[in-house]
Amino acid sequence: MRTLENQPARIEGATLALRIMGGYASAARKISEATGKTITAARVEKWKDNGIAPGFHPVVHDITKLPLWLLDPDIYPERLFKAE
Repeated sequence: MRTLENQPARIEGATLALRIMGGYASAARKISEATGKTITAARVEKWKDNGIAPGFHPVVHDITKLPLWLLDPDIYPERLFKAE
């Protein structure tokens, strides 16, 4: 379950991912190509306020090489990815 506590981190991760992918239109095109689904720039633009939609985390991770915990710390806690 997504918490408000991690909302700033999700937004930061989304902002960084969108910057790496070249903006809304470019991100939409890249994600559409990777998934075979039609993704619009308007849909991607919503991520700047809410974080990346959970179903797209793996695709965004593959495209940007950003760690999953940076995209959504509620779903992918950083501690799960660190060596003990």
